[in-house]
Amino acid sequence: VTTYTPTNNPTIPPSKASTPSFFDGFESGDFSAENWSVTGVDAWVVDDTRPFEGSYSAHIKTADIPESQLYSELSLPVSLEAPGFIQFYFFAPISQPFETLE
Repeated sequence: VTTYTPTNNPTIPPSKASTPSFFDGFESGDFSAENWSVTGVDAWVVDDTRPFEGSYSAHIKTADIPESQLYSELSLPVSLEAPGFIQFYFFAPISQPFETLE
């Protein structure tokens, strides 16, 4: 049984925790392995610039988003049959002392 309350951490049975339903490390070299969608500016790319694991990663540069459009969102709809664990990694370079990550 998986339990979660705001005052404690989720407890995931070992048999469930070690069995991923899917993995998209962008190793297809593009967004075709899963049902990814982009909202806003379509400036996301998959390449070998800064992978966490494997050969590829997805990324966007703020310079690729025109000021008039302000954002770009990469989304992946996920439906779980039971509580689970979703993990992602991101790299956020910050130029001190002028920028902050929010």
